[in-house]
Amino acid sequence: MGADIVFYDTEYTSWEGAHENNWGEPWQKKELVQIGAIRFDLEELKERETFSILVKPEINPVLSDYFINLTHITNEDVEEHGVTFGVAYKKFLSFVKGLPLAAYGTDDEIIRENMALHGMLKTPDDFRSFNINPWFQEHGAAHGITRTTTSGALASALGLSLGDDHHVHNALDDVHSICAAYTFLRKKDAPPPPHI
Repeated sequence: MGADIVFYDTEYTSWEGAHENNWGEPWQKKELVQIGAIRFDLEELKERETFSILVKPEINPVLSDYFINLTHITNEDVEEHGVTFGVAYKKFLSFVKGLPLAAYGTDDEIIRENMALHGMLKTPDDFRSFNINPWFQEHGAAHGITRTTTSGALASALGLSLGDDHHVHNALDDVHSICAAYTFLRKKDAPPPPHI
């Protein structure tokens, strides 16, 4: 396996006020709409391969205007390019190939929640990943990263440009931001996270 890891990020259904209410309405579920991932070389500090897939939500199949404005993912995008969660999850695991996984937060909870929604969760430990957020908080605070910095804004918080095409809340773009920020901090002599 060498020194590779897979950094990943997710986007899931949301509505105005859902975050503040923790998706508290009975009909609100955090259904995956996009998984983005990058296979990253921890020794050479470079991206090796990318992955992005759109998922068709089933409980709330029509994306809210709030979600569309946030992510720039449209109903047409999902209808044309989306697949079922089961297919997306298998393709994601095929991309991961058993490598360690890290996300900027608890995205593994979202994936387990979706596995449960689709009857795929056999044990609570079926899917786990390392939360790299505390590492960024510890080693990035002196460089501009705060507790409210999202994964997609990590690079810009450090003064790094990912180009005009970069869009915060696009899962793959957010992972590019994670990789760029990780590389920056490691080159500033931040130690590697203990669990990856």
